[in-house]
Amino acid sequence: MINFKELSNKELAQINKSLNYFGGLIFDTLIKSNIFLINTKIKKEIFLIPKNNYEIFLKFKNYRVPYYLGIYFGDLKNESLFFSLNSLQVINNLTTKKIMVNKQGELKFIYGKNLQKKHIIKIFSNFNPLDKMIIINNKNEVLGLGKTIYPINIKFNNNIKIKNIIDIGWYLRKGN
Repeated sequence: MINFKELSNKELAQINKSLNYFGGLIFDTLIKSNIFLINTKIKKEIFLIPKNNYEIFLKFKNYRVPYYLGIYFGDLKNESLFFSLNSLQVINNLTTKKIMVNKQGELKFIYGKNLQKKHIIKIFSNFNPLDKMIIINNKNEVLGLGKTIYPINIKFNNNIKIKNIIDIGWYLRKGN
């Protein structure tokens, strides 16, 4: 049986901390019209639900509990949020922690490969080594999450190597 419940203050703080990396106001923006719920059946799965849908859920939860509710946002592990691809899509337009890639880079990335300077169209902010960024295509579609090996600056004047953490092709290659 699925058990959706509201997050504790500690769990909300963990999500806030993880979202703060991508922008200080993202958490506040999301909770204005949404609520975070957690399902602890197997692991700590986080869902983002519009408040009006949550009110409906409360009315019917004693009769039937859905398997999913809202958007699967990620998993809480070791006091960090491991973002789902859906959550990256939600925060994409609220952050500058992203890099746009060309068609060659898009294909390379969704096949699980790393990116190089030749794949980059636009850098939206500077990155330090091991910083994470959302990878998007030229249509602003989220391809996944990457992590830089070297510092990256907005001027493109340095070596660029981005390690693939998770991408939309993962579901076809390994997902369940």
